[in-house]
Amino acid sequence: MLACAFQADAAEIIFDYNYTYTGTAPSGNAPWLQVTFENQSSNLVRMTFQANNLAKGEFVTNWYFNLNPILDPSKLIFTYYDIGGPSAVISTGAQDAFKAPGDGKFDIRFAFPNAGSNLFDGNDTTLYMISYDDPDIKISMKSFNFYSTPDTGDSKSFLSAAHVQGIATGAGSGHVSPGEGLSPVPEPGTLLLLGLGLIGIGIILREMF
Repeated sequence: MLACAFQADAAEIIFDYNYTYTGTAPSGNAPWLQVTFENQSSNLVRMTFQANNLAKGEFVTNWYFNLNPILDPSKLIFTYYDIGGPSAVISTGAQDAFKAPGDGKFDIRFAFPNAGSNLFDGNDTTLYMISYDDPDIKISMKSFNFYSTPDTGDSKSFLSAAHVQGIATGAGSGHVSPGEGLSPVPEPGTLLLLGLGLIGIGIILREMF
């Protein structure tokens, strides 16, 4: 798991899903989705899902998140509150247990309904309260502000990913994320070779001029 995103002290952490990293972009104006994390008390985090700008017929199925790598995802406790949006089947396991098609390995997956009348679609809001089952550890909103592990050496890392279906008159789908993600950091050996190459170029240029 990569390091967390920089976040100054604030009352909440907001993920705005405004980038399509694979597949077809949703039809409405970005950000299409939003997730907000807020500290409620010690070891209690409020997590709110919102569908801000999904067009008619578009809906979210799988939604992926990360957790601080020093924590165990299987110890998270999720409590759903019915405020009008659908509930999800939540899966947690080992770190990097879930791969989002296209890019990234994530720690937590929310699977919303993919058929029927209870879809997570336009103007829906779903609320969960999250705690951690360990008396010696307290989670906060910052516990979820971490980037995914890249799936391959050249793939990017993302704070989160969501699978939007029903795009373009129902035929298309795509994965959206909060921002364009992070490019992989070169391995130390690669950096060393790059540095030696730059030194060599500098010597050649000095001799030429």
